Amino acid sequence: MPITYKIDSGLALITLAGCHSECRLNHESLTDLHRYMDLAVADPIVKIILLRSLGKDFCTGLDLEFIESDCIALQTAVELYAGILKKIHAAPKVVIAVINGAVKGGGVGLISACDIIVATDESTFQMPEVLFGIIPANVIPFLVCRRISMQKVRYLILTASKISAKEALAIGLIDEVHSKEDLEKKTKSIIKRLFKANPQALNLAKSFTEQVWGKEINIASDLAKEALLDIIQKPEVKKGITSFNEGKVPEWFSLFKASDSITGLKYE
Repeated sequence: MPITYKIDSGLALITLAGCHSECRLNHESLTDLHRYMDLAVADPIVKIILLRSLGKDFCTGLDLEFIESDCIALQTAVELYAGILKKIHAAPKVVIAVINGAVKGGGVGLISACDIIVATDESTFQMPEVLFGIIPANVIPFLVCRRISMQKVRYLILTASKISAKEALAIGLIDEVHSKEDLEKKTKSIIKRLFKANPQALNLAKSFTEQVWGKEINIASDLAKEALLDIIQKPEVKKGITSFNEGKVPEWFSLFKASDSITGLKYE
């Protein structure tokens, strides 16, 4: 089943797999992901982007048939996959991954590129590539630079260990863990808070944390002063601050009220 896309109250829902189907990353699904990410980023109606799966698992990784394909097809697949990770990572809008079930191989990279990862306590995570004689090379930069320590990444890759959602939370691979029954409510709570924020501030928070990552503290502090002074001088920010001081809400403040389930778990 192909990846699907819809907008619900300003939330772009990218669904990796339909009910009872499996999400494996192949030429079709990766092409769809690129197209839908572009649509969501370009659409002014869309405030937040959410990746989900309605199937048994979230994503079981790259289709191994690519490994057996000709060099041109394999190169295309690798470029598509590496490209979608960078596109998710660099998106000017917040990207959330909502997970239930297994996340394997390339699926781990997919979620690692997201800004916020919420999972059920039944979810599992694994990078089994060494069992096939390869390594998750495209995944590693997003794990090491965004999520967990290099040593923990090595351990997970070398042992091909499957870890639980609680273990993934403990090492920083994911951000929140909830029961399946609570996932819908907890995810909506996150989105409602994001809808109240200034979209430009959300974008700046993403880009600025990237900018200061790894910098020496004095350099980072100087960059911080420049960034803060720049954003405070923006007319819409000044107007928003005035609104808060007057007990009003700023123009960017909006409410989120989905017309349907955003996690899709009710369809199981």
